[in-house]
Amino acid sequence: MSWNHFFGFSGGVYPRHRKSATRNKPIRDLPQPPERVVLSLAPEGEPECRPVVRPGTLVARGELIGAPSQNGTPVYASISGVVEAVEPWPAQGGGTPVSVVIRAEGNRPEARMRVLPPEERKGGALLEAVRMIGVGQMDGHAPALHLRLQAGMGKAKVLIVNGCESEPLITADHRLMAEDPEAVIGGANYLLKLLGAERCVIAVESNKLDAIEALQDRLPLRGGAVQVHTLKAKYPQGMERPLVRAVTGVKLAPGQSPLEAGAVVAGVTAATAVFYGVEEGIPLLDRVVTVSGSSVVRPQNLRVPLGTELNELLRACGGCKDTPRVLLSGGPMTGRELDRLDLPVTSRTNALLALGPKESWGAQPNGVCLRCGRCVQCCPMGLMPLYFHLYRGRPDQLAPYHIENCMECGTCAYVCPAHIPLTRQIRQGKQGKEART
Repeated sequence: MSWNHFFGFSGGVYPRHRKSATRNKPIRDLPQPPERVVLSLAPEGEPECRPVVRPGTLVARGELIGAPSQNGTPVYASISGVVEAVEPWPAQGGGTPVSVVIRAEGNRPEARMRVLPPEERKGGALLEAVRMIGVGQMDGHAPALHLRLQAGMGKAKVLIVNGCESEPLITADHRLMAEDPEAVIGGANYLLKLLGAERCVIAVESNKLDAIEALQDRLPLRGGAVQVHTLKAKYPQGMERPLVRAVTGVKLAPGQSPLEAGAVVAGVTAATAVFYGVEEGIPLLDRVVTVSGSSVVRPQNLRVPLGTELNELLRACGGCKDTPRVLLSGGPMTGRELDRLDLPVTSRTNALLALGPKESWGAQPNGVCLRCGRCVQCCPMGLMPLYFHLYRGRPDQLAPYHIENCMECGTCAYVCPAHIPLTRQIRQGKQGKEART
């Protein structure tokens, strides 16, 4: 394989980026720390942790509050304070997982993990350190980071660090690469060392030139086998399967993992968290969230403690200047609609969007399927999304069209001239199919 040649991927679209509101906005902390955080002990896609605190327990920021199962991911207190409750709490992904509610109180010294001496930063010790940082699936890739690394050790040929962030409006990863390139590259080097792969490719789309320059400037000092490569901006290149195709040229069959193409994928957020966890013993406590949309008074990129309620983020940006047409957790293509803002930020929350009345995503009324085939032409998985709509509610008739292989990228809904909410219907169709199996 030539490491200087990159490939495209089939399907996809070229939406307007609409990132100008925040692409040049430096990452800021919340003006006021949250008075309360709610930390789920069952992170999305992860085994449930066992609570090691109870109501009334005093905790310091960085202290373990959820002990993981053997292959799970731990949960840490993101602020110092007192535990108010350990009880079920509504989550963004639905359901009411058991969560730890912490009220801010006092100013205790921040707790840290044990920092491995340089000579121990290898093999099983380094893998366990990565697991205990608490990254899990924060970069949107599954399974949890430590499990991807464990499966790829000695097998992967290339580590792909995903800096594409191809979805419109979101700039959290962009700003992270532009402002802290040393941590991104340093974390990538630790992941590369664990895997024993030949190369690491940090893949960044062409609409992030300042981030590309910042990363390339650090390569002579920290790069080693790490390379930064610019990919043409195209959606959904930031998703795992299209990205693997773009970098390696290998088209993964349904059910195949990136390792079948000799690749392991990790996000820039995960690489950064690994760097600070290994170097300084800081577990995952915060994440960068883009707050944007035409209804937001002052769109910003905010670094917020995990468990902060979403309404605190909107308040830090001046609130809304009009009534939003829709509130989304995540991007306009893949994000989930919100009907309340007292839900906590999780490690996977990369954006909070308040879309105004004139923003195009889903603004028009739904129509009738025209059988135009646009959704089929643009599907990066080669599926036929129109049948997911036509046969919705009929799992037996959906079976031949492999709805389970859909990535829920939202491309089909974006191009649909009838403005059918295909992504929402696909999620419902998957849930219906799972309920019958």
